[in-house]
Amino acid sequence: MDTKIVLSTLETSPLFAVLSAEERILLQENAVINAYSKHQVLYKPGQAANRVYFLLKGIVKIAVHAEKKTLSNM
Repeated sequence: MDTKIVLSTLETSPLFAVLSAEERILLQENAVINAYSKHQVLYKPGQAANRVYFLLKGIVKIAVHAEKKTLSNM
């Protein structure tokens, strides 16, 4: 993890301005910076949501795919 990126983001982003110094330190200690490739799935519907993602750079596409329904019992 690049500590400089985490510190810079926590110090300059208005999103984190409401946090106390202790809360920012806790967040910094637990933050993980990942790079994802194009078309990589980060989350699937129904999956346990145990993370929060903050986009530092790039674009995220949000897509919901409808399940295919079978035409049985007709």
